[in-house]
Amino acid sequence: SSGRNKNQQKKARSFLEKIGVCELDEAERIRAILRQRYEDLYTEIPLKHHEEDMKRFIIFVEKEPDKVTLFQNYRIFKTTDRGSFDESLYHNASLIFLDSPYLETGLKVCYEDDEYWEYVCTENLNPYLSLDYEESDLDLKKLGKFAEALGAKTKLEVTKQTIQHDHPQFRYLRSAPGWRWTYTGIDEDYRISEFPILLANSSIVKSKLIWQAVDAAPNCSLKSRFRWNQTYDIHYGDSTLVHDLKKAKWVPQKNEGSISFVYPNEALIALLPEGFPYETGQKWLEAIEFGENAKRQQLKNAQIEEMQRLEIARKEREQRDRNQHATEMGFNSADEANTMAEIAKAWKEQGKSPEASLKKLRGQERRKELLIIDLGNAEEKEYEIRARSIRSTRNTIDPKTALRAQYTTDENRTLCQMCSKSMPFKKRNSDEDYFEAVEALGKGYFFKEHEAQYLALCPECAAKYTEFVKKDRNAREVFYNALKTSDNPQIHLESNGETIRIWFEDKHWQDLKTVMYYYENVYDRDESD
Repeated sequence: SSGRNKNQQKKARSFLEKIGVCELDEAERIRAILRQRYEDLYTEIPLKHHEEDMKRFIIFVEKEPDKVTLFQNYRIFKTTDRGSFDESLYHNASLIFLDSPYLETGLKVCYEDDEYWEYVCTENLNPYLSLDYEESDLDLKKLGKFAEALGAKTKLEVTKQTIQHDHPQFRYLRSAPGWRWTYTGIDEDYRISEFPILLANSSIVKSKLIWQAVDAAPNCSLKSRFRWNQTYDIHYGDSTLVHDLKKAKWVPQKNEGSISFVYPNEALIALLPEGFPYETGQKWLEAIEFGENAKRQQLKNAQIEEMQRLEIARKEREQRDRNQHATEMGFNSADEANTMAEIAKAWKEQGKSPEASLKKLRGQERRKELLIIDLGNAEEKEYEIRARSIRSTRNTIDPKTALRAQYTTDENRTLCQMCSKSMPFKKRNSDEDYFEAVEALGKGYFFKEHEAQYLALCPECAAKYTEFVKKDRNAREVFYNALKTSDNPQIHLESNGETIRIWFEDKHWQDLKTVMYYYENVYDRDESD
């Protein structure tokens, strides 16, 4: 710009260009600032100047993003003091992690955890540091994008390393054939260095960092590989990453409004919270056996269901075959045949003969048939109107003889059908017990004369029965219905505040049931009238 006129200025510019002097642009000015203030580790930088520098750097990279490498070797980021490994609070981007308010990454839960710093010291690792600009007037979001462009950490990453002695398959991997290590050798393993820290005090955010890191990692990170040189074969194993993930409870599961953390093989896809993308066929999920317990249980359940289905089908076939065989033998079903077989077995155990029982049943059926014929031929009850209604056909039957034969014991004692006691006295000039033959139900119920319709009662029970049963309409109806429907040869009635029990010998009971059947199904009262 010096010279008395434009011609002199032009010549001066031409001279400077020829001897190699470059025009000073913004990149050169920034490079000069970096060398002056950010090259020496111990240079003190006034905070005001540093903030002005950062604004200038951010604007420059926004305009010329391809020149971001200009800053990579300089410690330009002010970090939070943790009284740590370095007196200087300025570092390059490779040691910076980003999180709110600069960029939402969730990394704070790991790198600002006290256990992380203890872990760093134990493992001799460089710590990741957070930025310290929240009190400045810088645009924090733009500052975050600038730091990200320079390589600041924005996510958890799976890192490559050599196979360490604590690898669960170390001996196998290092036992690969060969012995001489060359440049063609392979010693490769992968892990998330921060994984032990993330397991302490589990949280959704920590689990999400792990999930995102593994999901973004290449499939090669799932395997460890070792060989001495290209002459020999490679030994493969699961990477430390896979071993760590499989043996830790880090997978979150929704559980009635709360979150629990389980081993990957115990997890269910349906219980994953939001933010955990799942796709069938992902290699890393297969490698850590995600949901394998559920899959095995589903397979087991399917096998059980199939076995149950086959068992049901087998039983149905067998039941059809049994039913067919039973039908051929004259039964309605196999169940009926089995019931009859059980009855026959029970009879034999009691010393009874099935043949004798069958003979008895056939005799009862024949007796029933004859009794119905007998009832059909029996004389209708008739009453003559005299001074009072008198039953004129009563002397055509002899119920006492039939009752005495059925209710007299081997000791020649006749038992009362109500109190079950022997009759109270003998007949005059006879060894026979005196009892009264009382018709169970009279006019309006029984329409023909027949011995089976009578009860053998002692004098006291006969009076009680006549008074409390035959003259009590409710008791009469209960007794009548019980005779029609009950299978128990003992009938209990309630009358006059006490329970009355009437019992029957088997033959008498069967005959009376036949009488009831006759009146209900055979007898035509209208025709008789």
